[in-house]
Amino acid sequence: MPAQAKSSARARVAYGTLSENKLRGLLDNDREADAIVTSRGGKISRRHYARMLGCTPSALTRFVAVFAEFERALGIVTGPMRRFPEMRTWLDAAYDARELDVRDGKVNRVAFAEHFQLTVSTAITRHPPIRALLEEFDARVERDSYLLPISPRS
Repeated sequence: MPAQAKSSARARVAYGTLSENKLRGLLDNDREADAIVTSRGGKISRRHYARMLGCTPSALTRFVAVFAEFERALGIVTGPMRRFPEMRTWLDAAYDARELDVRDGKVNRVAFAEHFQLTVSTAITRHPPIRALLEEFDARVERDSYLLPISPRS
């Protein structure tokens, strides 16, 4: 039983010392320094800010609205979606230079995924905007009858 008493005593101490103002202060400072710590799924890292405040991540659940406010305001993007603008630029440049690898009338997903160090399934199933981007270029390939230039034979 002493372990439970210690744990609940710690929770009471953390609960009493946490405040929305302290959390906002940390987030505001990090925002000004362009150093917001993020985790997966486009979220601010609860674990990092819990450590900074000396509590557990679960103790911060009552501040979910504060985190959501900052996530919306900052437009936090994590994972492959961080490179989404770069993906469009790369596809546009390769398309215009007629260097885009096309397979069976579609943008070669494997070549695309390798360039951005993704797995094909991750890019297509977990990130609908990436899938939509590839489908947009598939439609362009079909509409423009896109073909790679034929190299002359010697």
